[in-house]
Amino acid sequence: MNNKFEDFYKAEMELRERYDNATTNEEREQLRTEYRKLENDVHNEGKSFVMVYYYYVDMRNRNNSYIDVDNLNETRCIPGLIKAFREHDIQYFSFSSQWSSTNETAWELVKNGCAIVGMIELNGKCKKAFTEEREITHRFLIRTYM
Repeated sequence: MNNKFEDFYKAEMELRERYDNATTNEEREQLRTEYRKLENDVHNEGKSFVMVYYYYVDMRNRNNSYIDVDNLNETRCIPGLIKAFREHDIQYFSFSSQWSSTNETAWELVKNGCAIVGMIELNGKCKKAFTEEREITHRFLIRTYM
């Protein structure tokens, strides 16, 4: 996986922490300016990088080992998504859906050269009430190369 994702992620988290600790409006405004520059730097990496980066941020924020694609219900998006993952050396990702078309979506992934490897547990998006502990979810593990 591209180390640029981690570099941008760490820079973003550091800016967020500095913003949370800022004590003046001038400091906050300066940090907003730095954040906009960071966003521009991410976008300058290209469309596919941006797409993968936001999945990467979600993965890191949830303390997961794999990028998680949930509710991928529009199969027309799959070729571009898989191409972006391959361009940035994302070899595995997880997938789940609550839609009735999950089997068709999984088949579309296979038709685009992916392989369903098995199932895994990941930290979900939601936290348990009154704790920092995340719910555990079950996902298909997908390899981007056959």
